[in-house]
Amino acid sequence: MSRYTETRYEENFPGANLTDEEREFVEAVERYKQQTHRRFPSWSELLRLAKRLGYRKVAVAPAADPEAAGPPAANAPAPQAPNPPAGTNALCPMPEESA
Repeated sequence: MSRYTETRYEENFPGANLTDEEREFVEAVERYKQQTHRRFPSWSELLRLAKRLGYRKVAVAPAADPEAAGPPAANAPAPQAPNPPAGTNALCPMPEESA
C-alpha cells in the first residue's frame, strides 16, 4: 500500500488534491523506490518510469507563418497515453537491467 494516500497528502499539503494521473505517477514512483531500495531516483530513472506509464513527447508541427499560428487552443483535448502492453503492470514496472 502506498504511503502517500490522499488523506496523508492533504494533511501535508492542504488544498493540493491529486488528479488520478498524478496519483498514478506518485504511486509508481513509490513502488519503484521500494523495489530498488533507492530513496532518491535519478532523473533518468523517473523519465524511464514515466515512459513505462505511457507518456511520450509529442512533436509540434511547425507553422508556415509563426505570427499566423497564434497560441494553442485553450479547449484542445489533452493527448491520451496509450495503454501499456499486455502482460505488464504500468503501476509496478520492474527496473530495467543494465547493459
